[in-house]
Amino acid sequence: MNGRVRMQGNTEFFTGQLFESLGDCGFEVVAGPMDYSVEGLVCSEEVGLFEVRGASDIAAMLGALEETAAPFVLYKDPGYAESISEVDGARLKGAGLMGVITRQTPLEEMAFVVNRAFFYNKVVKRNPRLPITLPVTVTTPERTMMTNSAQLSRDGMFIITLHPCAANAICDLEFSVPGVKGKFKTQARVIYNIAVNKDLSIISNPNDPFRRLVTHPGMAVFFVDLEESRRLAIDAYIDGIEGAAN
Repeated sequence: MNGRVRMQGNTEFFTGQLFESLGDCGFEVVAGPMDYSVEGLVCSEEVGLFEVRGASDIAAMLGALEETAAPFVLYKDPGYAESISEVDGARLKGAGLMGVITRQTPLEEMAFVVNRAFFYNKVVKRNPRLPITLPVTVTTPERTMMTNSAQLSRDGMFIITLHPCAANAICDLEFSVPGVKGKFKTQARVIYNIAVNKDLSIISNPNDPFRRLVTHPGMAVFFVDLEESRRLAIDAYIDGIEGAAN
């Protein structure tokens, strides 16, 4: 299984088309009534999918969601014609909103949004990340790029590039970790990418719900098949750097 999706709401869509499609994509699906209590929210191994029928739903959930800051997805009921306000949208993104889907959203896009939220759970919530520059070779069917990392964890890295791959794309990586013999080689999946906004002449990532400070264009990737011994070596390297800093 790719992970567990906990659907909270009462629409027929939850028990029909969406429920079946996410199951087909490899997610374990659990459905239940809406519960805004902290105890009823998702755990670190789940992604929450919350139904929104009106502004009152958003107001009710914001307090609890902001307390947990766990990645989640909203399903906007067709009967809810209003758009989410800019203020509420900013608060929801700060609380971990990964995307909004509707009955009209293509099934592939729905599955991708949930998958991206699950990757955030695995990478952002669980593993320490180290700001570090490492030479990285990125190979795709279109090109080979020689570039550098900006962050590193046992499960992934942020790669600096003006030509990031599309979200959810697969690429091959090769890099070295100081003090560890041999090259690290693995396939990686792109979680999200950050491009230069030419109109505003700034680098920004409006889709990042955690609103981290962005200083480089590039892409965040999740290691797909890196050996466990190599992941442990990265852990030891990060622990050594952090221990020296303290």
